[in-house]
Amino acid sequence: MNYKYSEIVEELKRLSPSEFYMKYIVKSYNWYFENHLNEGDSNTIEKIDFFKEIVTKNFGISFHSVQMVGSAKIGFSLAPGKALREFIKDPMDDSNKSSDIDLAIISNSLFEDIWREIRKYKSTYLMKNYKKIASSIFLGYLNDKDFLDLEDFNSPVKRLILETNKELIDELSIMHPISYRIYRSWEDLEDYQLNSITKARSAYSAI
Repeated sequence: MNYKYSEIVEELKRLSPSEFYMKYIVKSYNWYFENHLNEGDSNTIEKIDFFKEIVTKNFGISFHSVQMVGSAKIGFSLAPGKALREFIKDPMDDSNKSSDIDLAIISNSLFEDIWREIRKYKSTYLMKNYKKIASSIFLGYLNDKDFLDLEDFNSPVKRLILETNKELIDELSIMHPISYRIYRSWEDLEDYQLNSITKARSAYSAI
């Protein structure tokens, strides 16, 4: 599938949120692998599968429990406030930075393990991002950046992330930073994505 920013943005407006989610988020089309990492390599699908194998092996989850989302998946951001900004490969100046690869890990058991660790954390009600973490848990997900930087918060997930990142660099030369979001279920991922798509459609209409 040839990536054309203007065509996909038009489909964001034309398709329903559910249709766009299925076509561009769930299905195997992947901007990062097709247009950046491999530049049209005929082995794109095999490399995407290898990417998923590395992640699922390290996290101990099923092959179908990992999904790339965000600007790395479709080429531009659906996040509110970013105005459909394209994936930034290399920052042109110090005022900007390269885009992250957003990775969704769908695992109820992993979600529950991390939540349990957060509940036991000695400074839970004092940590500055408590409300942000509590809000995300209510919506069925946890962001790695919200809990890994907590002082004295020891979680096996930190080791899993470091090992996975190293292997992805060594095996596939993936140099962009990866953001991990652990979802309780596929339904929670879908709800989040449909909400983002709906907001992005409104942002598109305002451009």
